[in-house]
Amino acid sequence: MSIQDDKMKILQDVASELGPPLEDNQLPSKEELMNKLTLAIILSAIAPTLEQAEEATRHAETIISMGLTEAETETCKKRALGRIQSGENPLAGLDKVL
Repeated sequence: MSIQDDKMKILQDVASELGPPLEDNQLPSKEELMNKLTLAIILSAIAPTLEQAEEATRHAETIISMGLTEAETETCKKRALGRIQSGENPLAGLDKVL
């Protein structure tokens, strides 16, 4: 192996160590995104302070920008509204989302 080949191997090793792991580049599934969006919408609606509601809204916007369609977003809004209006704990079962 030549010196040039050794330098290239070292550079590739350093680059792979500095880069993010491959599994971090994978986006969550649509179902997971929809569950997280439903949770964010609920948290926005039941937040005790305006600042917390705004923070939950920002999280929702981030989740939507990860590839949800308008129809999927509307579905999440309806699911969140249904949970809130049910009279039961709207967060029940969503703990597995996180």
